[in-house]
Amino acid sequence: MPSPVDIVPVLDAAQHAAARELITEYLQWVADAAARQGGLRFDTAAMLAGDLGAGEGLYLVRDAGEFIGVGRLQRLDAGVAEVQRMYVRPSARRRGGARLLLERLLADARAAGCRCVRLESLRFLEAAHALYRSVGFQDIAPYDDNSMKHYQDADSAASYPAHAVFMELALADEAPRPVDLAAKLATFEGHWQPRTVVEYNGHDVMVVKVQGDYHWHSHPDTDDFFLVLQGELHIDLAGGRTITLGPGQMHVVPRGQPHRPRAPQEAHLLLIEPTGTPNSGDAATAAPRRVI
Repeated sequence: MPSPVDIVPVLDAAQHAAARELITEYLQWVADAAARQGGLRFDTAAMLAGDLGAGEGLYLVRDAGEFIGVGRLQRLDAGVAEVQRMYVRPSARRRGGARLLLERLLADARAAGCRCVRLESLRFLEAAHALYRSVGFQDIAPYDDNSMKHYQDADSAASYPAHAVFMELALADEAPRPVDLAAKLATFEGHWQPRTVVEYNGHDVMVVKVQGDYHWHSHPDTDDFFLVLQGELHIDLAGGRTITLGPGQMHVVPRGQPHRPRAPQEAHLLLIEPTGTPNSGDAATAAPRRVI
């Protein structure tokens, strides 16, 4: 079974070493960009020491056994926490790891009784800002107790707010938000690579982009659910039969029945399957489970 992207707390020596490597990589990248674009200077050694010495709130993103990202939640006071060092390696992005990590940090903040979560981020990190806004963060004025003030000289500290974005998510008055399927579909490319958007009762609700012919396959233990959101999908069935679905139409292929979905042009689908079901019918060839 393909390994899902998951979030693990930094507890043992191997995880500590992986966190050190990822944070060092992130800080060097950010410090170099900040120096080029704004002449800012950070004490990255002190930042690294502070992150690794915190003792809690530090997590790793893991995909197929490899640590690909890092992030932490730091309490600023009894009711306010700050998201820090959110980073996923460029080669491992668009797998849902950053969103999964952010959701874990926010869950920790809620469990700790925080009334809000803040963050500060350099302006060039636009993809990160889009992620933060997608879960409800809003831009705010610079706040005095942001963590970066401890790692800059006076000149950089004075100019830093002009080069950064400050955000806040209020937790006390949160209301349930709908899942925007079009927005989820816009976060990734590629065909026949489903992404889980929500889980319920042991099932994954997924969106996927499809084009071309998929291979013939069957699922021995579960039915196969297809709902077309956009475009047109053909499902070839045994005996030379084909069912064609357009937007808003659905079909369920019974378990054990061979079938081949295909789409002459790109189509967008909603799928529902028990969590862990290989989309190809075979764990050896299935797409990895990715959450967005």
